[in-house]
Amino acid sequence: MAAENGLSASQTIIVSHGGADALRAVGAAGTDLVGANRVAAVVEAGHKLRTGSDGKSRVAALARVERYLVEVVAGDALDELSLDAVLDAVLDAVLDANGIERRWLRDTTIRLCQPLEPWDKTASQFSAELRSRVAQLDWPPQLTVNSSRVRAPKTEDWDKLLKAEAVSELLSSTIHGVKGQEFPAVALTLPTRMRKDAPAGRSSTTGSSGSRPKPGAFSTSGRPERRRS
Repeated sequence: MAAENGLSASQTIIVSHGGADALRAVGAAGTDLVGANRVAAVVEAGHKLRTGSDGKSRVAALARVERYLVEVVAGDALDELSLDAVLDAVLDAVLDANGIERRWLRDTTIRLCQPLEPWDKTASQFSAELRSRVAQLDWPPQLTVNSSRVRAPKTEDWDKLLKAEAVSELLSSTIHGVKGQEFPAVALTLPTRMRKDAPAGRSSTTGSSGSRPKPGAFSTSGRPERRRS
């Protein structure tokens, strides 16, 4: 539909009340392809930075990489914890103990992830480049980088990750995640239950007020959802 109106994928965004619904609408997998793999986490964060994903998902992706980076130099302090469940207070204590500033960690994570693109690289090639860059970061001098923690994903997982990143060139977000932003074309996707239960026009009005689209919203069936004046 975007192509029929002379718009590129990067000019179009799919929004929904739930993030999983928007991901399904653009053809991306609804499951987490990153898991606990540090390399995959960097690929995901870099993609979100380059494509202008909504702020909430971008911050979450960066936070995951930050925790993984801390594990590379301070793994013994975090080994007994699930990294995705590390509370900010615990992470702050680890950072303070190792002389790592929060602001430096965030800036470094962005500079690490944003320019690293996975295309035309095998999992091993990308992982080797990532290990080299992590080792060259301006870490406090007393810390030792344990690059062995940065392991390449399995080939089949890498292929799935690249496929998902390619598909997600079409932007997706929750309605609230893009509140106040503007896009040339916005498609609103609704789960079947909401299409049946929501009053006519109410859901599309909610979507358009959050992201200021051109007239026309689309359901997951791909048919225009007509609005009442």
